[in-house]
Amino acid sequence: MVDASFSLWRSAFLTDVSRDRKIVFEHMKEFVRKVLEQNAITFADDHRLRALAVGYYNANARYRIERLYENHPELLDIPAVAKVSELSGRDLAKEDQAVLWDFYFNALEQTFDWFESSWIKVMRPGNAKKQDPNVVGDSKAEQHPSQ
Repeated sequence: MVDASFSLWRSAFLTDVSRDRKIVFEHMKEFVRKVLEQNAITFADDHRLRALAVGYYNANARYRIERLYENHPELLDIPAVAKVSELSGRDLAKEDQAVLWDFYFNALEQTFDWFESSWIKVMRPGNAKKQDPNVVGDSKAEQHPSQ
């Protein structure tokens, strides 16, 4: 989930872009040239080359979400995750990247909620009913021995 979060964080500021294939191709050539010459890409490069970068980061977020539901098929019961699964295998290069970003963000947010509730049920079953969502762990158990 962290890797999908990272990709969505990077692409959040890049979604207002034309996905014209000629522009993407030109950005790809410049991106590869810079990586080969300097072995570094910064956010300034991502922003300047956003016609390429937004698709990369959004596709990576989708890929990571797909891996999550492949390993946890019950995630497909979540409508936002099911919506992402419907995109699998489609060519999304010309799709509105802001709309795709929203799909992926909603799926990831709901996946976080699912994992949190599953963790409470499975890892801390005695606390599942009485767990205060604003408190993490048992305050006595987490105190330093010197306290």
